[in-house]
Amino acid sequence: MALGTFGLVALMALILPVSAAVAPMTVMQTIKITAPYTGAVVSTSSSVSASGCGTSSLVTPAFFHWRTGDGGFSGSASSHTCATSASGYSSTYQSIYAEVPLVVLSGMNHITASWSIKADGGSSLHVGACAMPSGNNSSFSECYASASSSLYAYSYVIDATNGSYFLPTGNGSWGVSSGASYTQYCYSGNCSTYSSGAPGTFSVHAPAVWHFKAPGLVPSHSYFLEFSFYGQEYADEGAYGATLGHSYGSAWLNFGTFGNGAKLNSIVIT
Repeated sequence: MALGTFGLVALMALILPVSAAVAPMTVMQTIKITAPYTGAVVSTSSSVSASGCGTSSLVTPAFFHWRTGDGGFSGSASSHTCATSASGYSSTYQSIYAEVPLVVLSGMNHITASWSIKADGGSSLHVGACAMPSGNNSSFSECYASASSSLYAYSYVIDATNGSYFLPTGNGSWGVSSGASYTQYCYSGNCSTYSSGAPGTFSVHAPAVWHFKAPGLVPSHSYFLEFSFYGQEYADEGAYGATLGHSYGSAWLNFGTFGNGAKLNSIVIT
């Protein structure tokens, strides 16, 4: 037994120095921030405008709840030519802007913001007959019509201590839209017609992830994740020095009704 014990001690003496020479494994530090996003500063805006035979509606004014991370808005706009007005115009605009405070540790250099996005929208446009003045008229005449729906977002990380900021990699901005426009004008007998886009619908029900490479984060500095969502629904048609009849357009966006909207699931800092 004495020899056996000596052999075990000798074996340990051989192993221990080798083990001690191996550097200890580095453990990656991770900070995960989820709702409630305490300390978040939120600003929202919603507006409608209309004239002539135009109608705009805020179905759901812009909102963002820092307690849950949910936000969104919904609206619609439509217009048409009519007997009481030479033109119709309508517009609905919504926006969300927020700042979420971040906490970092030494050695951290990457920030990931994970969202869930649900949005549906679209536009329609019908252009009727445009009656221009007859003959070689020297004045300018025009008929126009357009309709569009759009939803856009962007985000960045800012160091409030020194004013520097970090943009996301790859997908710095995000957006969907649908719209079409039509213009016909004449001057001195010369007429031109332009059209662009195509009415239609869009639907986005998917995750959205923003990755920020942020080397040199300083724990003593104040950092914020800043993001904004903004949307607009727009429709108008009319004429100048001419007559446009039987035209109508509409646009709509559901980004905050019946389960649609945006949800900030988490912010992970590594």
